[in-house]
Amino acid sequence: MNVVLDHLDVFGSGLSTTLQLTALSFLLALGVGVVVATARVCPAPPLRGGGVGEVAAVRHPPPRPGRARPPPRRWTSPG
Repeated sequence: MNVVLDHLDVFGSGLSTTLQLTALSFLLALGVGVVVATARVCPAPPLRGGGVGEVAAVRHPPPRPGRARPPPRRWTSPG
């Protein structure tokens, strides 16, 4: 237990860095999300196409070579 208490400043520094990186990544993701969402509902076709293309590229990446995607699960009623 003394080891932890002796290095409490290091743990505090690590916690501070973690919280800063969390806040920075949250703000960056929020900004990108707002821009892409705005582009997707924009009436201008080039912007809308860019937003749709970005979502398709990020949410639906092609499978890695040599790895097949599993078949989709089908819902079946119980009984």
